[in-house]
Amino acid sequence: MDTLLSIRHLNLPRKINKVVRWHFQTKSCKFLSTAPYSVGLTNCKGQIHPQDHLDTVLNSARSSHQSNDSQFNSFKSGLIKSERNQNRFSDCRSLFSKGFFSNKARASLSVYFHSWSSRNLKSDSKMELESSTSKTTTIGDLARSSGGLQSSSVGLPACEVAMMKDAKEVFKHAVNSVLPKEMVAKHLILDSSGDAMTVDNVKYLLNHNVYLVGFGKAVLGMARAVDDLIGQHIVRGVVSVPHGTRKDFSNAGKTGMLLDPSSPIEVREGASNNMPDQPAHEAALEIADLARSVGNGDLLVVLISGGGSALLPAPDPPITLSDLLSVTSQMSRGGATISQLNTVRKQLDFLKGGGLATLAYPAQVVSLILSDIVGDHLDFIASAPTVADTSTPESCLSLFTQLNIADKVPKTVKDFLKEKSKSVNIGRVENSDSLSKMPKSLEMSHVKNMLIGSNKIACERACQESCKMGYSPFVLSTELEGEAKEIGKMFAELALFIVKHIVVLDDNSADIKEIRKRLTSKYKLSDNKLDEIVFHVENSKMASQGICIVAGGETTVTVSGTGRGGRNQEMATSAGLELDKIFKELRGNWNSNDKTPQVVFLSAGTDGQDGPTPAAGGVVGLHFVGSVNRMGLNPRLYLDNNDSFTLLNSWADGVGLVNTGLTGTNVMDLQLLMIKRPT
Repeated sequence: MDTLLSIRHLNLPRKINKVVRWHFQTKSCKFLSTAPYSVGLTNCKGQIHPQDHLDTVLNSARSSHQSNDSQFNSFKSGLIKSERNQNRFSDCRSLFSKGFFSNKARASLSVYFHSWSSRNLKSDSKMELESSTSKTTTIGDLARSSGGLQSSSVGLPACEVAMMKDAKEVFKHAVNSVLPKEMVAKHLILDSSGDAMTVDNVKYLLNHNVYLVGFGKAVLGMARAVDDLIGQHIVRGVVSVPHGTRKDFSNAGKTGMLLDPSSPIEVREGASNNMPDQPAHEAALEIADLARSVGNGDLLVVLISGGGSALLPAPDPPITLSDLLSVTSQMSRGGATISQLNTVRKQLDFLKGGGLATLAYPAQVVSLILSDIVGDHLDFIASAPTVADTSTPESCLSLFTQLNIADKVPKTVKDFLKEKSKSVNIGRVENSDSLSKMPKSLEMSHVKNMLIGSNKIACERACQESCKMGYSPFVLSTELEGEAKEIGKMFAELALFIVKHIVVLDDNSADIKEIRKRLTSKYKLSDNKLDEIVFHVENSKMASQGICIVAGGETTVTVSGTGRGGRNQEMATSAGLELDKIFKELRGNWNSNDKTPQVVFLSAGTDGQDGPTPAAGGVVGLHFVGSVNRMGLNPRLYLDNNDSFTLLNSWADGVGLVNTGLTGTNVMDLQLLMIKRPT
């Protein structure tokens, strides 16, 4: 039966915009092209039979081949013989995926591999294809029809895809547990009379005396929740949120996150790509003016969440917004943690480090805070605008040296910090923009700071939801920090440690001892923590449950490439590579899929935006590397180029991306390591 298939993209590293048309017959394949196909096959026109032109394919790839002549000739010989031997074909394809060829070479060979598969379909295959006049088939359909798939995603077993869905579902419920409406309603208690509210056992009288300011990725939803509760008492408000927030919520149908048009709270948008900018600066100055205007008998409600630092930039002159942006960029590229970034921001910005609360004195100040800081330290969340500053200018200068960026930091910034360190009032260099009604160093008895949401709450909900799905949950940590790539490797090692305990059943075996040694020495997991995990695994075995290791925190990425990604997608990609590497031996010891443990790892940000990408994070399993290799992609190259989003977006219709859209909250990141025993 003649069938015409259309393959539009192949998801190769370089976009292929031409339509490649394949003509299939029972035992032959013809390559039809209406235009030159320029990736590896130069100026190929008309009808080309891949078997007749195997030398053309290989020779065009040879120019960018990355191994020696002996390796190449061996590969070529084996590939030619594989035309008559399916096992030899599989062996050669495996070599093809191991990085012997450049991306361009793999692209041309990928075309050949797909054509070979199509020519060797068995006659009794369940492949259902229709003529070109009635149906178009994608490359995913082709791979499935040739027996390469057990699921709708290229090269992934159905059980692994199901576990990836489980992980995404658990993550969704965890995020829902820390949405603004629930958190605000739980901690801001309105009296039945409507004339008073209680926060952390402190009562505040309400008499049309409430002013509201906010800044952060989650504060629009928080402002809506406060407005719903005490809106009749709010005189005026200003909130600073990321650029496009209202449009994104509206498009997503999340109207509960939007303020009513009649609300006295005004919304300002800025900080594109989570960096301080002019619109955010203007919003910060409006917030400062509002704080200065309140007085005795007034109540200033301050809403704070992750991303607040970039949305409240108010540099102390002579520091400029450009200086702030430069310092933030250099520190981020140097791998600085959020706590380190905020240490510097507090010294360079007159609203941070307690500056906002200082301006509002003597009015009462109530801050409702969603934490995006490891350890939930209030003096670092959004650079602590309502918490007294304990950092010093010297600590900032030391950080620049520690991050190897001292020579890249603007001279104005370094001179400002050096001069500030000489000041008697070390907490503040007074100038016209930072003068206030009380010394910044005064204990802020007029301020109530209330933590209403945190990563710990999200992790607890993740445990509850995974338990409902038949997994036995265990919280590893809610304070994960470090380089995202390395943490991804740590989770892969931890997966191997758990699987070994499931299968080997002997904590004293040499290989388990070696894994334990790596986890304790390299990744700093304590023996006590590993003992708890072993105990947990043993209990779950008796109950015939899967395992779900839950963790949270915020890692960093040291940028060395030019790609597009985020810390969570980088961690997931790294974990997938390491899982493939360290589980190869185990997979070789099991002869059938029904005896192979299933492992899935997810890492995603609760705010729904991982770096400058539209995805919240990534999810991978044991078959991730094999699957992307079959598509002609080299995950190591993408990871080295900090290009994890491009990789995961190209892989199997984006199955490896966690897409939530903006969630309206932000309590750092969640990691889920899910393992099911052999059945």
